[in-house]
Amino acid sequence: MSYKLVTIGVMRIADGAFIPPDNRNSDWRIYQKWVADGNTPLPKDPDPLPTQDEIDATTAKQYGKLVALKGMTPAQVQAWVDANISTLADVKNALKTLAIAASILARRI
Repeated sequence: MSYKLVTIGVMRIADGAFIPPDNRNSDWRIYQKWVADGNTPLPKDPDPLPTQDEIDATTAKQYGKLVALKGMTPAQVQAWVDANISTLADVKNALKTLAIAASILARRI
């Protein structure tokens, strides 16, 4: 008999049965004895790599300026730009934010 670790519990290889970690479950107790006898289960499969959409969403959520822009109407964005963009440094900073937003959106096309 052999087993494989899964997210919660183990899978019995012979029949693919999922065995939850519950001492009331006789299959779990059999598995625990199998381990106590010196056996080692197969390792859990690695978590899948994140998709590009998941990476983009995480990046956008971590970039506070994009979070703020998401909640603004076009008129609010225009009013914010008029009130806050007055120097070349401000323009560069705003362009960086727009470039990040555009790169995220472009990957969705």
